[in-house]
Amino acid sequence: MSREALILLLLLPLIPAIHGYHPWADDAAIYIAGLLRMIHPSLYPGDGAFVLAHTRVSIFSHILATIIGGLHLPLASSLLAAWLFSAALFLYACRRLALRVFDNDAVAWIAVLFAAACFTLPVAGTALFIMDPYLTARSFSTPFSLLAVTAVLERRWTLAAVWVALTTAMHPQMAAYLLGFIAVFLLIDHGRWRSAVVLSILGILGCGGLWLAFRHTPVTAAYREAVLSRSYFFPAFWRWYEWLGLAAPLVLFAVAWRKCQWHRPAGKLAAACFLLGGATCVAAFLFVHPQGPYLLARIQLLRSFQLIYALGLVLLGGAIGRAFAWRHRWLPPLLFLIAAAGMLVASRQAWSGSTHIEWPGSQPSSPWSRALVWISRNTPPHAVFAISPTLLTSPAEDLSGFRARAERSVLVDNKDEGVASIFPDVAPAWKQRSMAEQGLDQMSPAERAARLAPWGVTWLLLPTAAARSLPCPYHNPVIAVCPMGNLKGTL
Repeated sequence: MSREALILLLLLPLIPAIHGYHPWADDAAIYIAGLLRMIHPSLYPGDGAFVLAHTRVSIFSHILATIIGGLHLPLASSLLAAWLFSAALFLYACRRLALRVFDNDAVAWIAVLFAAACFTLPVAGTALFIMDPYLTARSFSTPFSLLAVTAVLERRWTLAAVWVALTTAMHPQMAAYLLGFIAVFLLIDHGRWRSAVVLSILGILGCGGLWLAFRHTPVTAAYREAVLSRSYFFPAFWRWYEWLGLAAPLVLFAVAWRKCQWHRPAGKLAAACFLLGGATCVAAFLFVHPQGPYLLARIQLLRSFQLIYALGLVLLGGAIGRAFAWRHRWLPPLLFLIAAAGMLVASRQAWSGSTHIEWPGSQPSSPWSRALVWISRNTPPHAVFAISPTLLTSPAEDLSGFRARAERSVLVDNKDEGVASIFPDVAPAWKQRSMAEQGLDQMSPAERAARLAPWGVTWLLLPTAAARSLPCPYHNPVIAVCPMGNLKGTL
């Protein structure tokens, strides 16, 4: 094993130690449900529109399903192994990029150390992290993008094309921003600064053209409700500190652009980040409105900042290393400890209901996840659930996806609203299913049976306080799991 690989392996445990690991949470739940459906086609018989939506645009779930299902591997352990591999790949990509930009081994390692410390740094108000504390398609598209940029810096065009193709296969949306960055960078790299600025302006005008072309496109009420539920789609809904998350990097890139020598890689990267970020900011503020049209909202222009943040993290870490590694050697480790401590505190606050590292086979700590594990072990695979909407918005839910953890069908999962906001064709079904669940807490057993019978619901998840008089085989202080058959018997 090479010295570089050994050091990367020694740094890898810092990622879960600082940022935690939550395999069933947030966007990971969407991908997991999709790959489970591919491995077990009988799962989610009525939920295909929701669990398979993302599989139409990415090979991520297809690859995992082929490996896990083909080799009959345990799901939880496989997810952890794949996530750790993606984290190692991210550190390796940061290392290769830092070496190419700074041409110094020690400085490159300092950049990698800061990448490890800021692994889950939030990207302004986009609802993204630089890297996720769970496995998604972005877990691979992000390091692939960094490796593509490195190959472009090295003028290894075939290798760059391979990394771009892999990024596209994993996450076409993030690949589009990568291609935009590469186009701007190449113009700058060839000294065509005005052309780079013109290209950025053309990007803004292109977004304006899409806004004009789709401004009268009819939108269903269900889709409007779904898309407006995603406040991070619209800069008008952002808080001031989220806007600062856009402005501060652009200011830093502008300063680096001026201070770095323009013929050096760091200066060129800073300039390209500034132009791409500035163009997407202008386009988003001008053409992405809550009143519509919603095409650009779905595209999420400001997601370009995920790549910009990742590149900026490497540049900042390398700049700190180059400035202080020899004169004040104690300063980079101190800054790393401060950054790591801050990210650790932020992680514990964001996932306060969950264990910091959710190891495969471990007992979950949140009441919601404990209920889902019980469901997966004690209810028939063909069961169909309805969930009280108050539970989906409860802090106890802690973002853990129902379908992914329970492996059962449900009228509305806690991620279906987000799926409907991206895929308008499933919005009417999402609205109908969510309306069927409204008011479950306050209904009598007869009313619940009449409301849910057309949907084939066989089990309920209710707040424990709303199910005290019901024969429920499982309950904890927050959630009760109750069969519909028993409820009918109490009419």
